[in-house]
Amino acid sequence: MDAAAYGRFLPAWQNVRVPGRRGQSALRGLDGIITAVDQLSGVPIPASAWEPLILAGRVSDYQPAMLDELMAAGEVLWSGAGALPGNDGWVSLHLADSAELTLNPALDFEPGDAQQRLLDHLRNNGGGYFFRQLTEVAGGMDAVLSDQDVVSALWDLAWAGRITGDTFAPVRAMIAGGHTAHRQVARAPRARAPRLSRLGRAHGTGLLGSPG
Repeated sequence: MDAAAYGRFLPAWQNVRVPGRRGQSALRGLDGIITAVDQLSGVPIPASAWEPLILAGRVSDYQPAMLDELMAAGEVLWSGAGALPGNDGWVSLHLADSAELTLNPALDFEPGDAQQRLLDHLRNNGGGYFFRQLTEVAGGMDAVLSDQDVVSALWDLAWAGRITGDTFAPVRAMIAGGHTAHRQVARAPRARAPRLSRLGRAHGTGLLGSPG
């Protein structure tokens, strides 16, 4: 296949909608998001690009609440793959049933004291946690950490692929707060606070998440 033919084939195969061209994508709804995530499982993409460019460019009726619904139901999960300058970072999406094959946590990551306490707590206790439930855990018996210190510790763990959230809301909140690789569209905040959980190697091992 020559370069020109491949260039025509790739957008169609990836269900990318071309502005001004009709009939480019048949992907719609939750099933459409699952199809898009399946094709891109484990591929690191800037967090700021996932919704406005990747998903909205493939799923004709895409809405952020649809991705949150799939994540809250345990069908799709997100993982970090490294920080980017400003308030952005590399993020990959995964189908929960095959996440064991596509998750790729940073092997050279060495957690600090607060981060290790968080990981140990989540590993030993399982379940999901709200941010306030983890502040005392991060500080330990003798330390008092500020909210910002705990937030930083959690995002370091998230970018290293160690924790995640039960919705994409924490990522949206992070990239809305400063410079990102791709321009963001302002959205009304969701009323429900996201929970945190530990990112396991397989679906059902207890997801750990990111700060809200």
